Amino acid sequence: MLKDKNGALSIKAARNRKHQDLSDEDFLGSTSILNKVFEEHQSLYLPRVQESKEFSSAKSVRKWKLQSAICIPLLNPNPERQAASLGVLYVDSSFEVDPLKPEDLQLMEMLSNYVAISVSNARLFEDVTKKNEHIASLNAQLQNRLETQASNLNEMKILLAETQREVAKVYGLGMIIGKSKPMLKLFKTLEKVVQTDATVLIEGESGTGKELIAKYIHYNGSRAEWPMVSVNCSALNDTLLESELFGYVKGAFTGADKNKVGLFQVADGGTLFLDEVGDMSHEMQKKLLRALHEREVRPVGSSETLKVDVRIIAATNKSLKQLMQAGSFREDLYFRLAVIRMETPPLRERRDDIPLLVNYFQNKISDELKRTLPMLSEKVMNQLQKHEWPGNVRELENELRSIFILEDEYEWKDSKPDKTSSDEMNLLEIEKRAVLRALEAANGNKTKAADVLGISRRTFYKKIIKHHIY
Repeated sequence: MLKDKNGALSIKAARNRKHQDLSDEDFLGSTSILNKVFEEHQSLYLPRVQESKEFSSAKSVRKWKLQSAICIPLLNPNPERQAASLGVLYVDSSFEVDPLKPEDLQLMEMLSNYVAISVSNARLFEDVTKKNEHIASLNAQLQNRLETQASNLNEMKILLAETQREVAKVYGLGMIIGKSKPMLKLFKTLEKVVQTDATVLIEGESGTGKELIAKYIHYNGSRAEWPMVSVNCSALNDTLLESELFGYVKGAFTGADKNKVGLFQVADGGTLFLDEVGDMSHEMQKKLLRALHEREVRPVGSSETLKVDVRIIAATNKSLKQLMQAGSFREDLYFRLAVIRMETPPLRERRDDIPLLVNYFQNKISDELKRTLPMLSEKVMNQLQKHEWPGNVRELENELRSIFILEDEYEWKDSKPDKTSSDEMNLLEIEKRAVLRALEAANGNKTKAADVLGISRRTFYKKIIKHHIY
C-alpha cells in the first residue's frame, strides 16, 4: 500500500491466497495495524493478534478473525527529496494452526528495501520527465543512486521500464547482487530452475550466498506459498540429525516425552534446504537416500511411514564429486541430489561486482549505525578490488563494517605494521573504540552491537570484559 495524494494509504498491489487481485474495497486487513506502522515508521510482527492488547479489540481484527500479521514500513531511501514514508508492505493470516513465522518477517524486511527503492526510483524518474529545467541535476542524483543497478542513465531508464521479473533476473533477491559475467550466467540458470520442481545441488565456497540462492529458487517457484525449512547437516550428530529430519514418536528414546514432527513433514508441499550436506555420515546418507527415493519418512521409534511432497535443495562448500571418488559420499545419493547442479562463483572471480556490493552494504550499515556514511576513498576501493577475499562476500561485509565503524583508525589488513608494544596498545584502544561505537549505534543492545561488528555475541562479551566496559 502506498500513500496517495491525500496522504491516505491505498492498495497498489494485493492478492489473497487464491492469487486473486484485491482492490481497496476487497481488502480485509487491519487498518489500525497499517496506520500505526505507517505513522510510526516501525515494523510490527504479531504472531498472535488475538492476544495483542492493542489490536485484539480492533473492529477489523474481530470481524475477519485475524490470527497473525506482519507490517513493514516502506522507508524512502532518499527522504530529502520525498516524504520519509512511502507506504507499507503487509501480510496477514486467519489460520490458527500456522501463524506467520520470524522467517516470514525476515523475508518481508528484505523485500521492503527493494520495493522502497523501486517506488522511489519510479517517482524520481517521473519527476525528471515533468521538470526538464532540472533534468541535469536530477540525472546526476539518479546516476549516483543507481550505481548498483546500471553504469549510465540509459540503463537506468531501461531498468525502470522492466517488469519485476526482469529486475529479479538481473539483481536477484536480497543480497544476490551482481552484473558480472559469472553472476549473469547464474541468474540465467536460476530463471530456468525456478520454473521446475527439480532437486538442486548448490556448490561453492563459504560466504558465496548458497542459502540465498536456495531462497530465491523457493520463493520464485511454484512452492512459494508453502514453507521453506533449513537444516545444517554439519552442526548435528547422526542421532540429532535423524530426529530433526524425520521426527520421532513419544517413548522412542529417553527424554522423548511427546511426538516431534520432523522437518520433512514441516516442509511438506514446500522446500527442504540441506546445508553442508557433504558432512553427512554414510549412515545418514543411506537414510536420506531412502527418504528421497520413496518420498516418505518414518519417524524414529515408529513402524509407520508418512508420505511427503518436498522439494530438496542441497548445498555444500566441498566438492561432492571428490568426496564420492574418495569413498566418503554415496554415488547414488550424489546423482539423486545433483539433478540440477549450480556453482556460486567466489568473489575473486567477480571483481566487477565489488562496487555494487560496497554500495549495498554501505546503505545497510548506514541504517544500522543510524548515520550517513562517507564515500570510500579511491585508495580503499583499489585495495578492496585487489584483495583475494578468501571469505568471499561475507568477508567483504565484515571488512566494510570495520572501515565505517573505525573510520580514521581503520588499517587495511594487508599492511604490515611494526609489532611494537606501542602499536599493540594502539590496537587495543582502536578495538575498545569500535566496541563503544557499536554499543552506541545499537542503543546499548549487546546482541545488536555484536551484529554491527559482525562477530558472535559470545566474542562480543569477551571484548566487553577485556576492555572493562560495563
